[in-house]
Amino acid sequence: MKKLVFALLAWSTLAHAQVATQVRDRIITQSVTLNCSQEVAFSYFSDNQLLRQWLAPKADVVMKPGGKYELFWSPEDADKNNNSTYGCKVLAVDAPNYFNIEWRGNKDHKSFMNNVRPLTNVSVIFTPIASNQTKVSLLHTGWREGKNWDGAFTFFEKAWANAFKELESKFKDEASTGSLKLFCYYLKLNDAYKNPTSWTEEVQQTLQRHAIWMDNLGKEGKLIFAGRTLVGLEDENLFGIAVVKAIDFEEATKMMSVDPAVVAGIQRSQVFPYSMAIRHPENLDR
Repeated sequence: MKKLVFALLAWSTLAHAQVATQVRDRIITQSVTLNCSQEVAFSYFSDNQLLRQWLAPKADVVMKPGGKYELFWSPEDADKNNNSTYGCKVLAVDAPNYFNIEWRGNKDHKSFMNNVRPLTNVSVIFTPIASNQTKVSLLHTGWREGKNWDGAFTFFEKAWANAFKELESKFKDEASTGSLKLFCYYLKLNDAYKNPTSWTEEVQQTLQRHAIWMDNLGKEGKLIFAGRTLVGLEDENLFGIAVVKAIDFEEATKMMSVDPAVVAGIQRSQVFPYSMAIRHPENLDR
């Protein structure tokens, strides 16, 4: 994977070499270490709901090569080209390791930033440090020379720094926020998937990702246990539960909003505050 990332970065840099005379001096870099898994960190850049929580009030992203990467900071503006990345595409993606996208200028910079080819380019790399810690590194390249471009460079340098501070605030060290609370995550199959014929290979692969995602929560120390009732698909008593640790209800809800099975519409979910009144952990391994 490292070879792929370095190759993509080299491609990204070379693609703009003809339009930047001092490439090393014309790259915006930003990095942050998040207290979460690589998959969760990636989801904060690829999931529309999570993007709205820290980067832009409206997001329309399809994280696949050629897919949309459109963010809107003035969603009520009749001109979609104002303060947005409207029309930008995903150029390359290797989830959850890396993605590369086009980027446009805001209202003050669109007259020159949006009319050049190639557009400026944003690459984000997700490097796992531990099972519950990921370094996120961003490079914004493709900057041209001139007074207008200098102003745009300064603007986005500050904008990315502020955005990453906001992202970091979503993953504050649990030790600094007091004791964690328990929440019960309740899952039910949507009606379209109660028939065995609807369980295509794609659905089964999504449910495998769901299981892996749950297991990763356990490795991060956030999942206590998870399971489901052993009844048939069409039985009304079929449901799954997971008990997780989170700072508050908002964090628990955010955590569950990126479940691959929920994102794909296979399952619907609810989160409830939970209390473990009687504990006998010594019986778990019996």
